[in-house]
Amino acid sequence: MIRNIYIYSQDHYKLDKFVAFLEKNNHTLISSTIQGNTMVKLQDKVKKFDDVFDYDTVYEQFVNESKTDLSILIVNDGIFEEADKIASIFLNNTFCNIYDTSSLIYYCFVTGQYDETIEEFYKYFSRLDDELLDCIYGYLDNNLNASKTASELFLHRNTLTYRLNKFHFLTGVDVRYTQSASVIHSYRIRHRNRFIKNYQSSKFYIY
Repeated sequence: MIRNIYIYSQDHYKLDKFVAFLEKNNHTLISSTIQGNTMVKLQDKVKKFDDVFDYDTVYEQFVNESKTDLSILIVNDGIFEEADKIASIFLNNTFCNIYDTSSLIYYCFVTGQYDETIEEFYKYFSRLDDELLDCIYGYLDNNLNASKTASELFLHRNTLTYRLNKFHFLTGVDVRYTQSASVIHSYRIRHRNRFIKNYQSSKFYIY
């Protein structure tokens, strides 16, 4: 899995310093590209979700120590055709934080723009295997209750956790968080006729 890591800051010195730190300490990085004066695009390659570099901890430590505005967007490569363009727009209009795919899609919803970006994600998302998607939909139907979902789908709790982690790894969306869950639920609403017909569970809700 190749991921795009977009790092944005108006402080060129701190931006370069943070990128240099990542290039030195992250063994999964495979490329680095300057995107204008305020953004750098890195790419990393990870084979499994338990080998993902901990950007969250590094980001928090760096921002606290440097007292600078710095934003990061992490999205899987190959989902969005114009990923560089939409990343630049997104990071230029958000606060200092670390963001993922669900944040980007949610931004598109809120602003009412970039429908093509939303559809590109849904197209990618819909190609995942049915077993994994059934698990995610069951988790949503049970209001993000892992124990209830595991019981209903006859899964061991560890199996459910594995599939939630796998889905996060493949899509950049962690449905254990409300905002991320709403992104997936919106897909179900847009394609509700398909789910009413095909979803193996008898439960299907439009909240």
